Amino acid sequence: MAIEKNIIILTISDEELLQALRQAKNCDYLDNLRDRNPFVKLDSSIRGYLGEICFRRWLIEEGVQITSSNFVPDGQDIDIDLTLSNDNVNNIKLELKTSLVPDNWKDLKTVFLNGDIKIIKREQNFKDIIADFHVQIYYNQYTKKRDKNLERIKGLPEDYSEQELIEKMQLKVLKQAVVAWIDKKSLNSYLEKEEVKEWTFSNSMRWFWKCPLSIAKDAKLLPAAIKSYTGK
Repeated sequence: MAIEKNIIILTISDEELLQALRQAKNCDYLDNLRDRNPFVKLDSSIRGYLGEICFRRWLIEEGVQITSSNFVPDGQDIDIDLTLSNDNVNNIKLELKTSLVPDNWKDLKTVFLNGDIKIIKREQNFKDIIADFHVQIYYNQYTKKRDKNLERIKGLPEDYSEQELIEKMQLKVLKQAVVAWIDKKSLNSYLEKEEVKEWTFSNSMRWFWKCPLSIAKDAKLLPAAIKSYTGK
């Protein structure tokens, strides 16, 4: 079971924040789940890129070999797919999800009691899930509260300079924590026993495979698990 004291707080430098902002501004994609405010949409993209940048750095610092990465906007969700390698396997697939905290959960303790690793259901059978590892990052901001603050910004993102966007979107307040992960074998073992294997948000077109944080693994154990992974 993931426990709150074993989360990894990822530091964010000014350079990494600026890099994420620039990448997000150059990312033009179809938001096919709902029509969102342009600042809310940009913020989601920034957080996705920022998650990838800081998570990659942490893995590298921990001695994990990263061979490629793929950033895939998918409606209101952002997929970060990393390909890793170790002495045994050259094509380890890791999927990373970044999320804000639901307003009624208040803190990470409640997140652990109620949250899931968000694993988008793209296949009919869970045994066909491609990723070897799934990782969940949470930011220190509330979903609805942050969206409302972003919606109050006048004009469009292109009306502002980079530094103005950082200030007006309050990007420097973002902090992120790797809260938990699960490997393919453990996920399959859990879903095999579950009668209800999927879930969705209210009024959402997206479905997810069930993976409650209560069955997930401690963030601090992830690098060692990747380095020792055999694919079996």
